[in-house]
Amino acid sequence: MNRRIAGLLWLGVVILAVATTIGASGPDLSVLAQEGSSQPDDNLPFLFAAYTVTWFGFFSYAFYISRRQSDLRRELESLRQQLAERPDYP
Repeated sequence: MNRRIAGLLWLGVVILAVATTIGASGPDLSVLAQEGSSQPDDNLPFLFAAYTVTWFGFFSYAFYISRRQSDLRRELESLRQQLAERPDYP
């Protein structure tokens, strides 16, 4: 449970850092909302942010699943050993 909370906090910090970086270097949103963007290059920071967050989310999920599978394999092996040590096990 503590790993999950630490992982979520770390994810929040990374997302906040990316959002801050994009906000600092990206175009002024109020100008875009009023005028509408006619240049495709004006939207590249948002596209980059979306891809970054998406890929980060994917790799975070893959890492989480990998860790979970590893923990389950260790627990299964431990249960098999405990079962094998029982005297009434056939």
